[in-house]
Amino acid sequence: MKEEYSLGKLFGQTWIYAGYLLIVSGVAISFFSITGLFLVLAGIFVVFSYKGTIVDFDKRRLKSYICLFGWFKAGKWYSVDHFSKFTIYTSGRRSRVRSRRNSPSTLRDRNIRLALVTKDGSGKIVVNRYDTFDTARREMNDLIKDLKLDPAVLRN
Repeated sequence: MKEEYSLGKLFGQTWIYAGYLLIVSGVAISFFSITGLFLVLAGIFVVFSYKGTIVDFDKRRLKSYICLFGWFKAGKWYSVDHFSKFTIYTSGRRSRVRSRRNSPSTLRDRNIRLALVTKDGSGKIVVNRYDTFDTARREMNDLIKDLKLDPAVLRN
């Protein structure tokens, strides 16, 4: 059984709005020139690309991927034996835009993330994002059971 978790968009909100603008303007320009199709393609890339993780419980492996154009999932599979512990941390994304009157507006996105860390500590795969620490803790316990991991080793 495979379970898929979406970690959010690849680009920030400002870029996504710009992507929608590229799509609309590209459609309008494509009536007159072929270059409009390139604008539409660039807009689709920005708007529909996202990050995610697939957990395969039967084969005991994980895949962190980037979904390009909302269709192609590029990533590498890792065995769960490659990881030594779970970590739960707070992550935030911030983007700042300026209006016509030059007043800044900051858009913030904060969440809790559950990740598996490699044995040497050099890499990690984010499994999912959550609103509360308790939800992430419960999901970690479920993953330990479902992936048949040793809980004493992982909770360092």
